[in-house]
Amino acid sequence: MDISSRHFRVYFQKLNTKVLKFIKILNFNVREDDISCIVETRSLSLEYISLQKLKVVYEEFLDSFPTTVAEDQRIMKEDIGKYTGNQYFALVYRSEMKKILINQINLIKITLHILERLMKGMTLDFAVTRVFELESKKEFIINRMMIDNYLTSLKKGLEKNQQEFVNLHKTEGNNDDIQAKMIMMERQRKLRMELPRVAYRQFEVRGYDKMIERILEAPLRSSQNSQNKELEEKLLLIKDSLKEQVNTNTMYLEE
Repeated sequence: MDISSRHFRVYFQKLNTKVLKFIKILNFNVREDDISCIVETRSLSLEYISLQKLKVVYEEFLDSFPTTVAEDQRIMKEDIGKYTGNQYFALVYRSEMKKILINQINLIKITLHILERLMKGMTLDFAVTRVFELESKKEFIINRMMIDNYLTSLKKGLEKNQQEFVNLHKTEGNNDDIQAKMIMMERQRKLRMELPRVAYRQFEVRGYDKMIERILEAPLRSSQNSQNKELEEKLLLIKDSLKEQVNTNTMYLEE
């Protein structure tokens, strides 16, 4: 996946969600997904696919360096006398960049495990527990702090999906919240049985059209300047689809 049309700041201490939103735009299904899925964390399938592709982007960036972190550490320890001050600090800077990428890849792997658990029908409280093959008991605490921004968004998105489902069934003649939640639990059980064939339903949130237009503006301009026709056509298709979806939702709300 080519995201060279955009530049993002990636930090060590937390999972980067801005670049994730951009990749979600590129994987946005214009026929089935709702634009709220891009800004909010409401479609597990879209989140999972986008995180997988973000992981590949980071891995390819990491592989583009001529040396590994371990080799950089050895050079700084054993061959430091061969380099000038500027060369030494350039080596330190490059090494720190690799450490950030490695940490981001690890955080994505952990988040993918959490999403897999949710898609298998586990609760969020259980899904966020330690991933034994990826983190120690000590690392678990630190890693959950680093992905807390994403987990908070995920929790809010799941709660909104649940409330939308309950409200939908209440409007169908059932005013009992408990009964509606029982229906939801039964639907969730069926989803677990038919997970590969599931197309998650997402919901429109007014105001997101302008936000996503701003997200699209820079990469669209960049793709035009670099004459990247393939990316430009995809972004324009998404932009037109969003406009059509907003118009449809506006007409529905006005009825």
